[in-house]
Formats: sequence, C-alpha cells, structure tokens
Amino acid sequence: MSFTLDEWTSGANKRYMNLNVHIQGSFWNLGLSKIEGNFTSEACLALVKKKLEEFELNLKEDIFAISTDGASTMKRFGGLSGKKHQLCLAHGIHLAVVDVLYKKRTSPCSTEVSHASADDDEDDLDSLEPVLRDI
Repeated sequence: MSFTLDEWTSGANKRYMNLNVHIQGSFWNLGLSKIEGNFTSEACLALVKKKLEEFELNLKEDIFAISTDGASTMKRFGGLSGKKHQLCLAHGIHLAVVDVLYKKRTSPCSTEVSHASADDDEDDLDSLEPVLRDI
C-alpha cells in the first residue's frame, strides 16, 4: 500500500491532516486528524502512525511509499518515514502557475507604446512590394 497526505486549514483557521491509503485501483480515505500546536515533521510522523494504527495498519510493514506536497515539513517527514517519498507533481505545477499569475512584480513593466505614423506603415508595405511580386 501507499498513502497520500495533505494538511488542510478550515475557514475557522483550524488545521487538519488528511490521509488516503491506496492500493492498485482503489483508495480509502482514513479521515481528518486535528493538528494541535506546532506541526513539525516529527509531529506529522506521530500523527500518521496513530491514524494508521486506528485501521490496524503499520507504517513499517504495510506501507511502501508516500506522496505529499512539497512543503519543507513534508519533505523532511518523507525522509523520517523511511519510505519511498514522492512529491505531488500536480501540487508543484499548481504552485508554479499561481506564482506566475499572482506574484507581485518588483519592477514596473515597460509601458512604452510605439507611436508609428501612417507614413511608417506605408514604408513597411513598400519594402514588401518586390517580395510579394515574386511570389
């Protein structure tokens, strides 16, 4: 089995961890666990072990791999777990897109606009005339 893990914060600013266990073709949501206090990598590992035990699963014996987001806490958690750890690619792509779309610019964008005259347009067309004749 493998599992995916993610942290979620409610509208009331309460934090939870969700755990899904996967086997080929199926998955089970083991539910939310409330996060109390500082959520370190060690606290995450303890919470995962506790949640797995509720379903008579053991991290060392029953789980092969883990997938999490790319937060530094989760990266360290993956190392502490002793399991194969895959960062969620969809989450990484989402963060990259959000960063591009919503990142505040540190320098103003260039707002120069070319003010070409009608004569400039005619000169451009005149230079293309010999090329167009040969086609």
